[in-house]
Amino acid sequence: MRIRSTAIRILTCCLLAGIGRNEAGHAFESRSPRSREYSQRVDARRGQTLYVDDTRAHIQVFGTDRDEIRVDALIEVRNHDGELLDQYLNASELTLKPYRDGHRLTLDTPRYYRRGRVERNGWLTRLFDDRHFSVSREMKIEVPRQQSLRISNAYGDLTIEDVTGVMVLENRSGIVEIKGCGGELELTNAYAGVEVRDFQGPVMISNSSGEVMLERIRGSADVENSYKQIRFHDIDGTLTIRSQSADVRGRVVRGDCSIRTSYKAVHVSDIRGILEVHASSSDVVAMNIQDDALIENSYDPVVVDSVGGKLTIRGSSSSVTVDRIEEDAFIKTSYKEVNVKGIGGGLIIESQSSPVKVEDIADDASIRSSYKTIEVTKVKGSLKIDGSSCPVAVRDIEGPVSIVSSYKDIVVERVGGYLEVQSTSGSVTASDIGSYATIVTKYKPVQVRRIGGDLDVDGGSCSVMAEQIDGDVRIKNSYKYVILRGTSGSIRVEGSSSPVEVKDIRELPEDAEIDIQTTYKAVTVTLPADADVAVAAKTKYGKIRSDYPVYLNSEGEVRIERRQGKIPVRIVTSHDISIKKE
Repeated sequence: MRIRSTAIRILTCCLLAGIGRNEAGHAFESRSPRSREYSQRVDARRGQTLYVDDTRAHIQVFGTDRDEIRVDALIEVRNHDGELLDQYLNASELTLKPYRDGHRLTLDTPRYYRRGRVERNGWLTRLFDDRHFSVSREMKIEVPRQQSLRISNAYGDLTIEDVTGVMVLENRSGIVEIKGCGGELELTNAYAGVEVRDFQGPVMISNSSGEVMLERIRGSADVENSYKQIRFHDIDGTLTIRSQSADVRGRVVRGDCSIRTSYKAVHVSDIRGILEVHASSSDVVAMNIQDDALIENSYDPVVVDSVGGKLTIRGSSSSVTVDRIEEDAFIKTSYKEVNVKGIGGGLIIESQSSPVKVEDIADDASIRSSYKTIEVTKVKGSLKIDGSSCPVAVRDIEGPVSIVSSYKDIVVERVGGYLEVQSTSGSVTASDIGSYATIVTKYKPVQVRRIGGDLDVDGGSCSVMAEQIDGDVRIKNSYKYVILRGTSGSIRVEGSSSPVEVKDIRELPEDAEIDIQTTYKAVTVTLPADADVAVAAKTKYGKIRSDYPVYLNSEGEVRIERRQGKIPVRIVTSHDISIKKE
């Protein structure tokens, strides 16, 4: 331990001595800067190309009305060794020469640690020179306004203003600003921001780990980046964004808009063309889309307001909120809530374990979910619901309604077409159905009122109450009561241990019939006084109370018969029977 500590102290002293002294043993000069200016001028025609070679400088390019290229450069260096600074500046050179279809600009600066000090003093001098030597390079370039540019740069900012031409720009670790330019832009940057404003023409940008801002682009735009935000406003053509973990926000795209990103928010509005968003774990908000919209997302909310065409949403574990879609809408998601209203066409929702709320659909609607509530209001077409273990509430449907569910309550009100319900262990309440109603369920009550057509109920162990049925009634159930009031057609009841009560019959057409069969429970039927009926009633263990003649047959059964009527009435049970005239 003592040997190691002594070695560390010796090395530290040597390092401190190297920092404070030069090779002659004198103290270093202070780190005051030294600089030198460089200039070049050359005649140039409009429409030519300026090539700027690999240059580590802050570059400003301005378009002018002069037919020449002017370049002013400034190099500033800092180090304790003034001799090294002079050596560096003397070895630097600015050149501007004819090249290909235009001119080539280079700013040559040496690697200072190759200029002698490292060779004389070895790795230790190189180490400290690298730490204490700094260089700043700046170039101001004036070109004819109509000039193409091919610039390669790194570790410096790049600004271009009022230049029109083909621009191929490669920059790294520096801010890039393009203002008031035009032509074509192909820009590659990394690790710093990019801003393009008021560009007349197409734009293509690749900026790894750097922000991107586009504003007033009079052409198409293509952007690729990662991890940093993208902003845009007022794009005349199409907009394509490919990103990774980038926040994307913008408005006003007059063409199609395609966005791919992940893990960050996407907020867009005022898209005149088709919108496509492919995102993962992103909060997506899309507003005022004038054409079709396609959104794919997972885990985070999707909000869409006002789409002029069709809407397609494919989400995994994404909540969905949709309002004002001019045409059809298709939504697929899971586990999160779905809220939809104002669809100008048809609607299809495919979900799993999602609560669903739907309102104001101009055409047909189809909904599939499970375990959560489904609420639907105001559908002008047909409605189909497939909801496993879903409570269902449906109101104001102009077309027919078909519902498949289980274990939960179903409520249906005001349907212009027919109603079909297939349920398992779920109660069913239905009212104001314009056409027929067919209901299948078990164990829970069925209540229906004001059915415009036939009623057919198949309910195992279900109580059934039906009122004001305009068509025929057929009920099949067991163990629970059947109450029918205000019917207008034939009545058929097949019950097992079910008490049955029929009263307030509004009408019995000449081709109608009443056939009630049950066991072990009483049957009560009240017939219209003027009904032309032929009554046959039979019970084995009970009594018959009737306004019609009663007699006992030879087998010990109690019967009544009135055979001369046109409307047959047949009642069979093993309990009491009561037949009344109103």
